[in-house]
Amino acid sequence: MVMVKASPLGAETPMAIAALNYAEQGFKVIPLVGKRPAIAGGNGYLDASSDPNTIRDWWCEYPDANIGLPMGPNGMVALDVDPRNGGDETLTMLIDGHGELPETACQSTGGGGWHYVFRNNNKSIKSPGLGIDIKDKGYIVVAPSIHPDTGKEYEWETPLDLDLLADPPEWLGTISSVGHHTHSQLRLNEDPVFHVLNRLGLVEFDDQGQPNIRYEESGAEKINVTCPWVHKHTDKANDGSAYFAGGGFKCHHAHCDHRARKDLLEWLREQGEDVDRLKKEQWEAVQEAQLRAFSSTNHELLNEPSIFYDLDVSIKAQPDRCVADEKKDEMPEHPDGLVGDIAKFTESTLKYKSPNIALATALTAVSRMIGNQAVAIALTGRKTPLNLYVVLTAPSGGGKETCRTVLNRSPHS
Repeated sequence: MVMVKASPLGAETPMAIAALNYAEQGFKVIPLVGKRPAIAGGNGYLDASSDPNTIRDWWCEYPDANIGLPMGPNGMVALDVDPRNGGDETLTMLIDGHGELPETACQSTGGGGWHYVFRNNNKSIKSPGLGIDIKDKGYIVVAPSIHPDTGKEYEWETPLDLDLLADPPEWLGTISSVGHHTHSQLRLNEDPVFHVLNRLGLVEFDDQGQPNIRYEESGAEKINVTCPWVHKHTDKANDGSAYFAGGGFKCHHAHCDHRARKDLLEWLREQGEDVDRLKKEQWEAVQEAQLRAFSSTNHELLNEPSIFYDLDVSIKAQPDRCVADEKKDEMPEHPDGLVGDIAKFTESTLKYKSPNIALATALTAVSRMIGNQAVAIALTGRKTPLNLYVVLTAPSGGGKETCRTVLNRSPHS
């Protein structure tokens, strides 16, 4: 796209007037070409300004530029929901489990998504799942901007007012991620919505009279169903529709390719089904399936050979003694490899022999090295940096300070 500098009359375009209105409310804005900052060689959203003269100059140069609203510089954070990547289904599941979002500014995007704008209360928030991004730095495109791909206008459904913005819901900072992998833990025969679809005659069966269950790459179960809106298909064909265990719905016909779980649930409500109860039961089923999978994985891990010393730490009540007393002076050999090398080095610097302190030091040091290079991915999809926290208790002079010294010298990356 070639941008041609316009006359000062450019500052009177609808976009320029809207940008000035945002500035009058105290918001900093930037001009955008499509979704990208228009200022060549600038600093992106950091160039944002609420100065009317600066804004007039920008929109004189780019009279039809879209409007970008930075989040951090304006004290805001946005939940960016993209249905094309499953954001609507993720949001629906979150609301089913945690309740509605607090009333706050909400904008429909030209791409079919939504922006929920909250006050930035400086609490940590991460993406809660597929199709939902957290905009706490960067910026969002705001009304009346035009989406560069669809040509549709952004529009505030609930007006933007800094004084009326809600804080983000507490659960956004504590929940684990939700995504398609969540559904893969649930089987169709455990899904209450599936049973309702079956009762209504929408589930397709094979030649043996059994539900024709198929599987996604993620392991999620799915089954062909009759689209509730098949009468709207141009060819009236009853194919190309599937229901996914856990709530997903997809129809590949042009008239229905925009429909998702929320549309299916609304149709079920129109058929007289108790959708609120169904959503609650489905959410509980998904949680139970996740817990079952998590417990199974932990069971497998617990049966793996241990990398730690196989010490008998059980204590049996006996007169004036216990098993631990008999082993307290034993010096276990350190393992081979880096952990053992660090433990041996640490122990060699201790005034009193203390293999437990030496080993704790070595494990913590290696944990710090790994922690910056790898993350643990839970079954929920949440990524957590690896780390090990150790509390050392020992008499004065027992070597606690040596442990601190070794750790401070260990590499952090």
